[in-house]
Amino acid sequence: MFRAYRFVLAGCTLVATAPQPVQPPAPKAALGAWGVELGGMDTSVKPGDDFFDYVNGNWLKTAVIRRTVPAPARSRDFRS
Repeated sequence: MFRAYRFVLAGCTLVATAPQPVQPPAPKAALGAWGVELGGMDTSVKPGDDFFDYVNGNWLKTAVIRRTVPAPARSRDFRS
């Protein structure tokens, strides 16, 4: 019985010390375009006067936001 354990132990030792396959290095991550988009700025507005319009002015003038939810019916207006 001791002989059987010796063979199992020898087999495990051979498996544990076998050379591992070499993995190729992982490719580096490619970074896309990033940063601040200056196309939405309205430089005709002074930043000290209205910073929100200075930063977002052109976008606010040209953006089209479609309504995805229908407007509520007038009968559901609970204001009195």
